[in-house]
Amino acid sequence: MRDLFPGYYRFSPQDTESFWSEACFVFDTNVLLEPYALPEQAREEFLVVLEKIAQRIWIPYQVALEFHRNRFSKISAASKNIADLKKTALSNSNEIISRVNAMQFEKWNTGIDDLPKILEQLQSAHAQLDVALEAAKRKLPQVSLDDPIALRLSKLLTGNVGPPPPNQTALDELCTGSADRYTSSIPPGFSDQKKGEAYFDRGLRYEAKHGDLIIWRQIIQHVKDKQLRNIIFVTADVKEDWWISEKSGQRLGPHPALIEEFLRETAARRFWIYTPDQFLEHARKQFAVAVADQTLEQVKQSTLETSSLYQLTLVSKRSRSIGVHQGKSSFNQLDFSDLQIVREWVQHRHPSSMLTAGLGVDIAVEDGGEITAIYQIIKVKQLALTAAKIAATELFDDISQYILVVLEGVALADFAFGDNQDLFTRLLEIMHKQKIQSTVFLDVSNGAVNVVDEFSVRSL
Repeated sequence: MRDLFPGYYRFSPQDTESFWSEACFVFDTNVLLEPYALPEQAREEFLVVLEKIAQRIWIPYQVALEFHRNRFSKISAASKNIADLKKTALSNSNEIISRVNAMQFEKWNTGIDDLPKILEQLQSAHAQLDVALEAAKRKLPQVSLDDPIALRLSKLLTGNVGPPPPNQTALDELCTGSADRYTSSIPPGFSDQKKGEAYFDRGLRYEAKHGDLIIWRQIIQHVKDKQLRNIIFVTADVKEDWWISEKSGQRLGPHPALIEEFLRETAARRFWIYTPDQFLEHARKQFAVAVADQTLEQVKQSTLETSSLYQLTLVSKRSRSIGVHQGKSSFNQLDFSDLQIVREWVQHRHPSSMLTAGLGVDIAVEDGGEITAIYQIIKVKQLALTAAKIAATELFDDISQYILVVLEGVALADFAFGDNQDLFTRLLEIMHKQKIQSTVFLDVSNGAVNVVDEFSVRSL
């Protein structure tokens, strides 16, 4: 039965080893852009792996085109993320000092005798953090026409890039039937169908919404032309038009429809899709290359944070422009594995939307170039950031807002009526004031999200 439904079964360890020893490796645009978002050591290890298999790499022309169109913004985004973090750290430090001073602890006989010294230590810690962040920023790639990463990738990809469409007719043929595919949710590309951008290359007009479909069909054509038998595709795109997930949001593997179409349209014997961290983990084992565990975690996090290639300017219903950058929310304190699970759960609730983060928001849901909902995540054991998270929602007065409370083994009753009762009461007050649609209490365990309870504005 595996032969009839290959997309629903993983390879055995023996098949995986032979598959990797023979496969042609094809990389998506977001994977080639990945080194720009990584720390120095992780970046070097990533590039060394690519160089190790350079003779077995091939990329579609569309990937090369998108890489060059998005390279500068990717470099700029990394610097902007650090600059934003510095601003947030300064703002939070100043707010804490201001609030502590305003509470006048010395008048209440609290027993805190060395408060000025503690605040001084806080300021010193912030200064050290600022210096460290500035040093990290200096090590980031700089925008230029010949940055070292681009030159290195260009060298290893020389002779391994597919040809461009010769004319508009050939390009349009790559997009034939796209409307029917997207309407029927046939992958890939249906998650991008609302992208309205158009651009030109070599005199030909491209539509951004067809990017994934063009990549897909160029890969298929190359495999047919070269009669390749084993193909590995690596992408950092985690949307549902590339992957299949269960109801909890846990990603199970490549979309079976992709595996089935690929094997049907080509003479390939084996085809599979990996995320960048999965690729590195297998490469470490199969090719005996050095890839640190820390690098794997950093690549995982980068993949989660950069599932979209484009910087977005999102407009609220008041027509007020709000710049939302790609990257980790300044207030996100979840462990990566928990954040990924929660994010996938949110993606399942909004299957046709794009998720991003930034501006103090853990998860922003974007649909048609506009923010439609935001999610703030609070861990019960890390309540100190609650005020900052709530304050960030004030920028989005007219947008549906949700608070996700991760209980971490704390019973809801204990949260509502125990030591955390004041926070619970404050959440209810904020829901009225900020027009927050609902607060959802989540149990994150065993790779899944379970909704313990949900309080909506209508039920209060």
